[in-house]
Amino acid sequence: MEHKTANFGKDFIVYAVGAASQMVLSFILLPILTKLFNPTEYGLIDISTTIIQIVSIVFGFGMTTAVSFYYYFHNDEHEKKQTVTTGLLFLLVINILTVFLLSINATSLGAAIYKSPAYTNIFKITIFVAGLSVLQNFLFHLLRISRRASLYVVASLLKGGLQVGIIILFVISFGLGLRGYFYGYLSTVFLSLLIIFSITKKYLTFSFSKKRLIELLKYGVPLIPAGISLWALQLVDRFFLIHYATLADVGLYGVGVRSTILLVLLISSLQLAWGPFAFSIMKQDDAKKVYTEIFSLFVIIATWLIILTTYFAKEAITLVTTPEYTQAYVVTPFLSFGTFFLGAYTLLSIGINLVNKMHIITTTTIIAAILNIILNFILIPRYGILGAAISTASSYLVSTMLVYFFSQKYYPIDYKMKKNMTIVLISVGYLIGYFTITVEGTIINLIIRALICLSFPVVLYTLKLLTPNQVKSIINTIKSLTVKTNPSN
Repeated sequence: MEHKTANFGKDFIVYAVGAASQMVLSFILLPILTKLFNPTEYGLIDISTTIIQIVSIVFGFGMTTAVSFYYYFHNDEHEKKQTVTTGLLFLLVINILTVFLLSINATSLGAAIYKSPAYTNIFKITIFVAGLSVLQNFLFHLLRISRRASLYVVASLLKGGLQVGIIILFVISFGLGLRGYFYGYLSTVFLSLLIIFSITKKYLTFSFSKKRLIELLKYGVPLIPAGISLWALQLVDRFFLIHYATLADVGLYGVGVRSTILLVLLISSLQLAWGPFAFSIMKQDDAKKVYTEIFSLFVIIATWLIILTTYFAKEAITLVTTPEYTQAYVVTPFLSFGTFFLGAYTLLSIGINLVNKMHIITTTTIIAAILNIILNFILIPRYGILGAAISTASSYLVSTMLVYFFSQKYYPIDYKMKKNMTIVLISVGYLIGYFTITVEGTIINLIIRALICLSFPVVLYTLKLLTPNQVKSIINTIKSLTVKTNPSN
């Protein structure tokens, strides 16, 4: 079992290094954008990013998840390629139609979303970016399901570098300001789509299967409501903030979201590595033990990152932005826990995926999304961005609890929940200490906070919540990076 955990860890760390590098590139943009654009303009960028994400969810038709499942379901190489090609051609046709229909209604839609007709052109660019992103994301996903983690990272870094360079070129060198950001974004997505197609075309074939498309849609379409609901969980708060507050509050909230970069790095790497790995070992005898071990390691690492993120969020935001963004730090602990629950949801839902009960994913996510909307409606008018953060964390917690309950019903796994919940409660105690203990002197304060953060794994080890075997698993994972390991082991 240890070598399987190490194999997953190897992919995870490769993805983490890539994600970290991309986030460094994004962080290069953050101080530039927050200095060039006021919170209102930054809020406009955040809303447009939200639109791209929801279009990608809805018109992706759950195809990446469906292709992942059937890619490992079939053993014949031709069938694998036919599955991939069928999914890609379907997405190509659907997204051409989508972009066309949304573009001809851009004036009315843009005015309704941005509350101003002045941003129609920005909305049009956003729609084109969304359509291209669906195809780009699908092709990037081919590298994940084929377990080509290193190549995925290299391609992603190339994309990230292009994005930073081209946006800076358009915004600063060409002096196009806010329009330059969107022109740069569109150019980046188009160029990276061409690059990733040239890399992944070997996974395609000149073959389309109507039968295979029906199989893919049967698996993927039920995920669309879940995707929309997940969007509601992650991003609907922006629209409540526009309605009950201002675009400037959206900008502050966007910076607050980015203050959770360590947790986002962990979860994004986890999501990239987990699906292909979990499906690849699903028929093996010790699969459940591996799933349990990975979940336990996740809880330990994630809760430690929540503490680190919360203890230094204010200083991090102050360092990379201007003073008008500093208050964004108040949302950090709640958004950190929300991100943690999202990671737990990803791991705990594996049982539902393996027994193909995808309607449960949809149902649980819809329930959590409805709760999120209700909480946003109640809390945002009173507490602004803090209310949005509390709503998000609470809703993710509910979705995670629901998916755990149903996953245990159909595919029971002993996740050692009592032990893991104890770790979570200890991390909450650390956060309470941060908000209640004040030490005079900036340097002394920082040193004390650093020592408190470093004490967390020591406390867990002392209480036997972090075991020697888990420490060994982490060490083996790091060692596996220098050893050529067969992914099928």
